[in-house]
Amino acid sequence: MIRVLTSDILLFLALALATNHTCLGFCITQRYDVHIINNLSNNNFLGLHCWSGDDDLGTHELSPSDEFHFHFCTNVFGSTRFWCDFNWNRNQYGGRFEVFWDWPELSEMCNSESCVWSARDDGLYLLDAAGQKFVKEYIWEVAGHQQQKVSY
Repeated sequence: MIRVLTSDILLFLALALATNHTCLGFCITQRYDVHIINNLSNNNFLGLHCWSGDDDLGTHELSPSDEFHFHFCTNVFGSTRFWCDFNWNRNQYGGRFEVFWDWPELSEMCNSESCVWSARDDGLYLLDAAGQKFVKEYIWEVAGHQQQKVSY
């Protein structure tokens, strides 16, 4: 009986460690917050749909200056990733961009806890927590052209 119980506990812990979800209300691994702020001009709304391999965060429309925020725990394999599809100005601009990847340089930019993205007319910017300034990471796609990553 004890052997079966021990096996069940080990299986539960292995499954908890393999996912990027919280277990019993706390993270076993690193917790991150991701913020996406609509800083587009001319009162443009920002449409977005974010997801990972495990979670679909739904579709959202941000008014000017509004923010979408989500949090998660990374998985133990270092493979946690989140993407968002963006669109604005009647779908003239947008793209599919990675907004989180488990990488030391991103962790440093996000101060190991909070990644802040700013959607601006010329692209998507990430706050460099150490330098306290936004750095352009992506340029918007125009009518279906391929995305461009501008740093790293």
